Amino acid sequence: MEGNLKEEGEDVRVDKSAYLNQIDLFRQLSPEELQAVDRLAALQEVPRGSVLLEPTRFEPVLYLLKRGYVRLYRVSPEGRQLTVSLLGPGNVFGELEGLSTGTRHSFAEAVTDVVVCTLRDADLERLMRTYPEVAVRMVRILSTRLRELEDLLERLALASVRTRLLHLLVKLAERFGAPDGRLVRLEVELSHQDLADMVGCSRESVTLSLRELAEQGLVRTGRRRLWVDLERARRHLEAQ
Repeated sequence: MEGNLKEEGEDVRVDKSAYLNQIDLFRQLSPEELQAVDRLAALQEVPRGSVLLEPTRFEPVLYLLKRGYVRLYRVSPEGRQLTVSLLGPGNVFGELEGLSTGTRHSFAEAVTDVVVCTLRDADLERLMRTYPEVAVRMVRILSTRLRELEDLLERLALASVRTRLLHLLVKLAERFGAPDGRLVRLEVELSHQDLADMVGCSRESVTLSLRELAEQGLVRTGRRRLWVDLERARRHLEAQ
């Protein structure tokens, strides 16, 4: 993994079970069961810009994202990046010998400083045998990841840049938004290039599309900040 990792016991002075309780995979476990997971999971801080996964370097680790944001992206033969997903707190990613979360051919980059818990292959297998609900939730997570990828490919093939961008902003607002008057403010800061990598176009196209969407009153822009009128944006997409 590129970047400097801070292992537990240095600057990470927290109760891991409190973090684990917020991970989708373990949300239904009791406090006693979370303590059992706590003994297996290593807690780490990862600085912004670090690459946690690379397609050319297999490392059998499952990452449980507690704080911050991670971008999953792929690189075309021409070197263009395409973001396939933006993950926030509660998400799971990584690859194990007998289990994939759909990231085998993707890079995973810390968009912000992040806090992750890590599990190894044998530890996860032991957890799923002991707590069947963990295995069920893992299947649901993998199914959601697959649907998101299929949806992305369909939009890239069929929709205009402006429609793809608006669809992306709606999804981001639903997942990472906070109410701000009648609008929803995205909690994660994204540049025009970040958005371009997510919808498969140039930065200039994103800038133009954002200006058009702002003129329609569907979004509001600021310095690396975005607001979305969710109700109007959803109606606009439904009318497409």
